[in-house]
Amino acid sequence: MHYDVTEDELAAEFKIISGFKSVKISWDKHDRSTGEAFVEFTDAKSFASARLLKCKFLPHFISLVTL
Repeated sequence: MHYDVTEDELAAEFKIISGFKSVKISWDKHDRSTGEAFVEFTDAKSFASARLLKCKFLPHFISLVTL
């Protein structure tokens, strides 16, 4: 992910998915983006839909973590 992308820009991309819950960009100790974002969905079906989404900010998803 590009370092200039904001959480609001990412959220706008994922809000079209009904189970979208939140997005959080990871920051280093100097308040710079690490280029990683954590996107939370309410259920696995919503996550599966998000994986199919062609998000202009994220070239691909790396992994799925369920809690």
